[in-house]
Amino acid sequence: MMPTPDQVNTLVVDVDGVLTDGAIHVHENGTQSVRFCVKDGLGLVRWRESGRTLVAITGRDRPEVKDRLASLGFDAVRTGVKDKAETLQEVAKTLDLSCASMIAVGDDLPDLDMFALTGFSACPADAVMAVRERAGTVLEAAGGHGAIRELVDRILGTGVPTP
Repeated sequence: MMPTPDQVNTLVVDVDGVLTDGAIHVHENGTQSVRFCVKDGLGLVRWRESGRTLVAITGRDRPEVKDRLASLGFDAVRTGVKDKAETLQEVAKTLDLSCASMIAVGDDLPDLDMFALTGFSACPADAVMAVRERAGTVLEAAGGHGAIRELVDRILGTGVPTP
């Protein structure tokens, strides 16, 4: 079920497989990189500009991910997380947020614990089967290919005036 704008005020996202396509590129010199979708970035900016809260909780701890999320104005970023439910509860307490008014977006098994705590849940089209079966909404777009933009547009509207 997709929430209405008045039902949700916080977007909680996993990073790998949601904001990225889940691939880790290993370069010849041994460095790694990930790919973010600019369309998702604009969707996240629109979410923030609507006065809502952005939270990222991810298992990997990468400086380039922290930099990207900081540039998008996330209210809370937790990386290197082992227990996403515990971390989400800590963030909710710290920011004085209600989990009931959150939508969590994840793509793999560690994200299911967040789904159990939040009022709403969604996943990209290419999430693993167990997550697709439990998500309140399965998006049409894949992770790292506009899934977050789709979600924001579906909740807030496209922002394009109708003629």
